[in-house]
Amino acid sequence: MKDIDETIDRAVTILRGKSVDGYELYLDQSSHFHVESKNGKVDTFQVSHSWGIAFRILNRQHMGFSYTTGTHPAALPQSGFSDGWERIIEDAISSAEATSADSCFDFAPVFKDPPPRLPIFDEALEGVP
Repeated sequence: MKDIDETIDRAVTILRGKSVDGYELYLDQSSHFHVESKNGKVDTFQVSHSWGIAFRILNRQHMGFSYTTGTHPAALPQSGFSDGWERIIEDAISSAEATSADSCFDFAPVFKDPPPRLPIFDEALEGVP
């Protein structure tokens, strides 16, 4: 969780330094764990982790978008966090310049409180041998 918080903080710092009217970022992280057994022995064992981050930019009623994916936030921009993220954010800003202006483009208001946590953990799994 610390890596994700640092990733968001660094990206927001870069975005705040840009002359855009607004921005939005979306970060998704997922883990996959898969095990199959045959005759009481492990037959297949797979673990994967992926993440992605997307930037949406609003500038003079022009909307721009850029994203990147990988296995870990630190692994993606090879030239260092600031340089790599700067390029991805600049791509979103450049794509906004290539779109038509629309007075209806806007972002949803910021939540006052975080949304409630979803009860998606199955307690019965702890009892499975």
